[in-house]
Formats: sequence, structure tokens, C-alpha cells
Amino acid sequence: MTRNAKLFLSLFLVFAMLSVFATVALAEPEDTRTVKLEGDLEGVLAYFNGADEPAAEFQAPVGAALTIRIEAAEGYQVDSVKLFNYMELTPDENGLYTVDITEDDVTYVINVKATQVATEDPSEDTSSETPSEDTSSEEPSEDTTEEPSEDTTTEEPSEDTSSEETSSEDTSSEESDEPDPSEDPSEDTSSEESSEDTSSEESSEEPVTEAELRVTIKGAGSVTAGETVISGTGNKVTESVWLEIGVATSIKITPAYGYKLVAMKLDGQTRDLTRPLSKLTITELTTLELTFEPDTQTPTTYQIVVSCATVGGYVSAGGYTITSGGATTISVNAGDSLVISVYTAEGYQVDAFRVGGAAQNLTDGTYVLENVAANATVTVSFKAVVVTIDPYEAEDFDWTADANGLIVLDLTGNSYVGKSVFDKINTLTSEDGAFVVLKTEFVQWFIPCGGVVSGVEKEYINFSVAVGANGSYYEIIKNAVLAADAETVFQYFELTETPTFPEGTLAAFNLSEFATAAGGDGVDLMVKDGTSLKVVGTGTTEAGGWTSRMPFLTSRNMVVRIKVLDTYVIQAESALGGTITPAGANTVSRGGEMSFTITANEGFIISALYVDGKPVAGAAGKTAFLYTESNVSADHKIRVEYLSAEENYEIIDDVAVIVEESSEETSVEAPARDNTGLIVALVIIFVAIVGAAALFIVKWRQERF
Repeated sequence: MTRNAKLFLSLFLVFAMLSVFATVALAEPEDTRTVKLEGDLEGVLAYFNGADEPAAEFQAPVGAALTIRIEAAEGYQVDSVKLFNYMELTPDENGLYTVDITEDDVTYVINVKATQVATEDPSEDTSSETPSEDTSSEEPSEDTTEEPSEDTTTEEPSEDTSSEETSSEDTSSEESDEPDPSEDPSEDTSSEESSEDTSSEESSEEPVTEAELRVTIKGAGSVTAGETVISGTGNKVTESVWLEIGVATSIKITPAYGYKLVAMKLDGQTRDLTRPLSKLTITELTTLELTFEPDTQTPTTYQIVVSCATVGGYVSAGGYTITSGGATTISVNAGDSLVISVYTAEGYQVDAFRVGGAAQNLTDGTYVLENVAANATVTVSFKAVVVTIDPYEAEDFDWTADANGLIVLDLTGNSYVGKSVFDKINTLTSEDGAFVVLKTEFVQWFIPCGGVVSGVEKEYINFSVAVGANGSYYEIIKNAVLAADAETVFQYFELTETPTFPEGTLAAFNLSEFATAAGGDGVDLMVKDGTSLKVVGTGTTEAGGWTSRMPFLTSRNMVVRIKVLDTYVIQAESALGGTITPAGANTVSRGGEMSFTITANEGFIISALYVDGKPVAGAAGKTAFLYTESNVSADHKIRVEYLSAEENYEIIDDVAVIVEESSEETSVEAPARDNTGLIVALVIIFVAIVGAAALFIVKWRQERF
């Protein structure tokens, strides 16, 4: 190879290497997002993308799925893992949490909540005992400091070391057998007997499965541990509940009305009240101390005594039902109102309605005690109604069948039907028509002509129909219906009286507006047969709001159950600092809507209203907001966050975000691209070109001259 060829080859290699360096220098840096852990970090370890070392912060590439393994530190358990403190994350079968890193220029905050688990103190031998104070704290400690220490140091330390697990309970049993064990401490037989006693006792005793939770309450409030409730009414109260060892038990702390929780200690350690105690796992004696104090901001409460003085009806007020001869005291906050509804039994009417002894008028059976500012008494009395009965008789109707073979007897204006009407029905044959129709406002009975109606012993029958919650069997039937299907929508009917209809009788129900509002596509007719409900017919809603005719089994109590096609759940929750109403799981029919009222507590504002993880415009920065979810066609989750009104904040992308006072001077902008690599690469290229050119000229001149 000639010198010129070698020279050109060298130049080519130099340029190739320089091209590689320039490409690397000019390459775009990898776009990443910051992922931070917040919350109870002292109790967890987090490993990102399979890393061997734990970290609290990680740079995750955009467009990739980030995997996180979260392990509880010793003495802790992981309660929840949330993205942005509202989106619950669920681990897969390998215990890994996955977060999709999108193009959004945000810091991904993973909030971890972990609860410290009450652990066994290895320095105490009492962990394996039954919780006897004498056994665990007195006799064993003396033996440990005196006689056993001599044996350990002077005779056979190997034997003592192997037997140090011997429980203090066995030690106490030795003392009871040998009143003065110090007389001959050198005898090895004592330790042998001890081990024999230990093995025999352990084999005969059942393992300890429960530990004591000792609760002390100062002030007025209660604690619910599992199914056990411990209450304090003002004085100091200490009670114990036994919980299963190693099992997380639900804990609910509830201040009494007018009180608030001001202090909490767990095993003597003060606990942060902003971290609610919802579950507790114990392995030994655990103490829980709670202090409640009067809440000076709670409004004054007044007592309203509602009584039903006589028979003839009942009263409903404040969620209570007051029956004949009964009385109930209802607590009402100052300035609130109390709605009192009065219901009369058949054949009775309201005789007097008095508030504080003064007679008051009812509006459609209802009275509203407004702006309550003092204690009061409400008394209701009833009296029998003297009614002149003028029932329908056979001659009051036209018994000619229409074109459909129906003989319609309209009972809308009078619910009393005379015996002569049923006697006339029993004389009809199929030649007179197909059905006799007894039509009321809510129900139509289709009695086949030629059938016999029986059971009419009096001169007339009252065919009035109660609808809704006024019937005597309503609660029983409602519970039976909802036990079969908790989402069932139904209408309840109860007849005052009913004869025995013949086989082949049909029934139709007026469900105008009701069926439409429920969004159903069909109905079931159920009747009470003894103590059970039976479905005796199925139909659909027809023109005019009436159901199609369904087979009818004689009964005073009937239920029409609407078959709802689709329902969805809107889960609403609120962080500390305010409320959302209604909260919890709310069921909405397809195409329906539901409104939620959001109210910030005094001194707070709404930081953000998230619906399915996205902030809603217009809510941030306000103290109250009304949100309506319309045309519902899927499940939704609503979450509200709050912010102290004293904070310096800005609303960015519909979220109120805290900013520092010097935010204008220190505002963080997008980092400028670093051109250092480009400059270095260009300098190297320039120097290389100059050097190569100089080398080429020198060589050329040497060969030329």
C-alpha cells in the first residue's frame, strides 16, 4: 500500500470516529419524569424497575411502564399505595405495582401508607404467657436475677443457655412445688425437673391465640374494635377487648356529639391525629389511650319530644316512628328544622296536633318545626271517623261487554263494593263476556265470566288500595324483596279487604311514570303467600302506563318489582378539610344523573375536584361547589382535595397548587439544552481537519521534492 493510500485511510478513520462523537454529542437526551415516594417512608422500602437497592425517588422514561416493588420494613405493614394520593394502585400476582409514564410534564407522586404493627419485645419472657400480671412481672424476674444467674456462671452454662427459653410460667410452678429453691442451687436435678414440667405443661395447654387490647377513654367518645364497642361518657374509662393475635382488626374511633378527639397514644407513644387508625394488629398486651374534649364550635342541640297520645295512627319524625301511646325524644341542632308527618289508620282522623300546647294545622298531614331554638313538645291525638257508607250496588253499573269482551266496573270514585255486585258476577257466563274488570286507581282485576267469587260475608267490601310505605306489611316485604336482589326497584300495594277470586283471575297495575323513572323493561307481580313471596306473573309496561295482565293469586299484599336493565356506581370520597354529599357508593340508573355538594371546612378551600382522576374546571379555589354527573353510562370515582386558605397558591390546570413567596424570581422553567457536547465535537473536528491537512501537505512535499 502506498503512502498516499495509508494517509487517506488514516484520514477516513479519523473522520469516521469524529462522526460517531458528533452523533453522540448531538443526540437528544432521554425524556424522563420524576417519580417520588411520599407518606410513611420509614416503614417501607421501594425498588424501581427491578433494582437491587431501594430508593425514594426515580427518573422514569416517558412512554414506558414503571414497575415498583414495595416491601414493608420490619414492624410495619403496607395499608395502601396511591398515585397522586387518590388513585388506588393494586399489585399483580408478583407483588409489583405498575404506573404508566405518559407525556404529561408532572412529578408522579406515589403515596404509601403503612401501619406500625405492635411487635413482641424479645427482652420480655411474658410474650409466650397468658396475660397474668403476677406470673409475668414478679416471681420470674426474681428467679432470673438470683438463682439462675449463679448456675449460669459457675456450673453448666451450656445447659442453662439451651434452657433459657423455659417460660416464666414454669418457673413459677417450680416455686409452688419447692417453697425454698435457694437451699440447694447446685443440684442439676432442679433444671431437669423444670424441663420435664415444661414439656408436660406445654403439651397439655392450648396455644395462646388472643392478646389484650387495653383501651382508656377520657371524655365522651367510643372505640369499636372489630365487633366490640367501648364507650366513655365523660369520666375516665378503662376496658379491655381480646383480639386475635397477628390478625388486622378494624378500629373505629367516634367522638360523642359535641366532642372531638384531641389526643391518642398507642403503647404510650403519641400518635399523629392526621393519620387515622383504621386497623390494628397485635401480638401481646397493647394499650390505646384516647382523649376527647368538648368541641366549642358544635352548635347547641335542643330536644323535641314527639308523642302519639291515642290509637288511630302513627307519627314519623327525624327517622323515628312513634306509634299509639308512645313518645320519642329527638335531638335537633339549633337553627335546623324538623319535619313531622302524621298518618291516620283506616276509620280515624287527626283530632288535635299541638306544639308546646298550642294547636297547629297540618298541610297534607305534615308540619315543619322550623328554625329550632328551644326544647319543645309535640302531641298528636286521633279520633274515630263517623262515615256513612254508600257502596256500589249491581244496578249502578252497565253490565254490557265492550268489543273486547270486557265488562268494566269503574270503582275510582268509591272504594266500597256491595255484596250484590259479586252476586251479579257469579251469575255471568262466557256468553255474557270474557272478563268482569274491577278497576281502581292503581289496580285492575280481570275476573273470568263463569267463575265464582267467594268470601264476601258482609254487605260490602272496602276495595281501597294503599301504595308505598303505608301498608302494615311493607317493611317485611321490602326486606324480603331486597334480600333477593339489593338493587331491585319495586312498588308495594296493600288492599284493605279482598274476596277470594276464581282461578284464571288476572291483575294489571298502573305504573305510569314509576316504570319509566326506574328505567326497567318489565315487571314481576309478587304476592304474599303466608310468610313468603311468590312470583305469580310477569309482564311489560303497556300504553297508558298499565302493565300487561298477569296471573293473580288472592292476597291483600302485592308487590310489583321493576326489572332494571343497567345501574352504575358513583364512588364519592373527600379528603380532610371538607365534605362531599352524598358520600360513599351511590347507585344510578343508565342515563340518569346525580348531583354532589362539596363544602370546604372553615379555613379551607377546594384544591381540586377529580372525576376519574381528571380535575374538573371551576372547582379549585372555591369554598363550595356543586357537581352533577349527567347521562350516566359507566361507573365513576369522585375525589375532593382541600388546601388551607392561608396558603399562597395558584390555580394551574384546574388544581390549586401551593407556591413560594419568591416564586416569581425562582420559578422553574424548562431547562435549556446543553450545547457543550456540540461545541467540543466541532472543535475536535476542526483540529482534526487542520492536522490532517497539514500532515497531507508535509507528506506531499516530501515525495514531490
